[in-house]
Amino acid sequence: MKKIFLLVIFGVVSLAWGSAAFVVNSNSQTLSKIDVETGVVDNAFAVIGLYANRVVVDDDFAYVVNSGDNAIQKINLETGGTVANIAMPAYSNPYDMIIENGFGYVTGLFSASVSKINLATDEVVASVTVESSPEGMAIANGNLYVANTNLVWPNYGQGTISVVNLATFEVTTTINVEMNPQAMVVVDDKIHVVCTGDYDVNIGKVCVIDVTSNTVENTLEIGGTPANITLAPNGNVYLGDGMGMGVYAYHSETLEITHSAENMFAVGGASIATTEDKIAVVDAGDWVSNSMVRIYAMNEEFITEYEVAVGAVHIAFDTENSSTDNYALEVMNYKLNNYPNPFNPSTTISFSLTTNLHEKARIEIFNIKGQKVKTLSNLQITNSTNQQIIWNANNFASGVYFYKLVVDDKTVDTKKMILLK
Repeated sequence: MKKIFLLVIFGVVSLAWGSAAFVVNSNSQTLSKIDVETGVVDNAFAVIGLYANRVVVDDDFAYVVNSGDNAIQKINLETGGTVANIAMPAYSNPYDMIIENGFGYVTGLFSASVSKINLATDEVVASVTVESSPEGMAIANGNLYVANTNLVWPNYGQGTISVVNLATFEVTTTINVEMNPQAMVVVDDKIHVVCTGDYDVNIGKVCVIDVTSNTVENTLEIGGTPANITLAPNGNVYLGDGMGMGVYAYHSETLEITHSAENMFAVGGASIATTEDKIAVVDAGDWVSNSMVRIYAMNEEFITEYEVAVGAVHIAFDTENSSTDNYALEVMNYKLNNYPNPFNPSTTISFSLTTNLHEKARIEIFNIKGQKVKTLSNLQITNSTNQQIIWNANNFASGVYFYKLVVDDKTVDTKKMILLK
């Protein structure tokens, strides 16, 4: 009997540019997982919280910053299950997160503070006060650099960077920068700070800080409204537009602008991530339809694109682990289908497979936005019998739905069905 290895979610070989990408879909409240080896997208890899802002991948976990829930959601990278919801200080509205040496640092947009989390115990162990409306962070030279927008609606105050000594967790100095600093990236012994401006007359700029003297040594006028910043291995710096209009770019050494507001690279720009040889650009579109993630080579040539869920705001690669997490689901002669399709109001989902695993099985059903709407559990795995289960969708709206077979918490396959009423 011929064997095959299903690589729907878990591949066998890790690619040089990262095995998986995770995308925060803020409107759909899901975390998408893109298997970059197979090209398969799981738009319901995990259900996340309200107004999610960021995802940070570290070791075996993804940490999602849920601003509306005032919490950091810790997610198992293999199963998509929630391990913990780490409560942040009341009314702090967590905005961004960065990880260093077993600790997570989280800015509180409404609390003018940074919280320190022990990731081994999932507890907040310290807090430091910075200036008003802190957002992005960077770590260099033993210090945590925190971007303070000093927004008092509707006006932006003096943009500043609080420098926090990581050993003492105290602010040691404050650096004045341009208006509305939102994000930073470390380039050798410099920190490049993207300052968005006021989305009106004050244009976007980048301030270059020398981390030895903690002073601004250069200011680069980008134009437009750049809001996020990413360094590519070839030395190019990419900035996503805060209004999703496109991507700006300049070279980190020469500071020569290669893509300005007049000749932007790509479309979208809600978030940008790079690996050794690829650039990923998130395009949230109209925030009602599904978002897109487009992949480019380092020479900026388009390679491929992936459709994720609604309101994609951030992307991060898992470059440390293989897409199987050292484990592949071995399957022989599997089948998964439903009949009738289209259907109204019920359909029979059938499956059969022979696998080296047979402890637990379930069918999970998701809507077009990637939100899980139903779980059909307690299914039995046998090596010869076709299993059937009926889904009655009488209380569900017409539309496209996806169902996936999960065995021992590993996805076997995902199929599409249409409910027509």
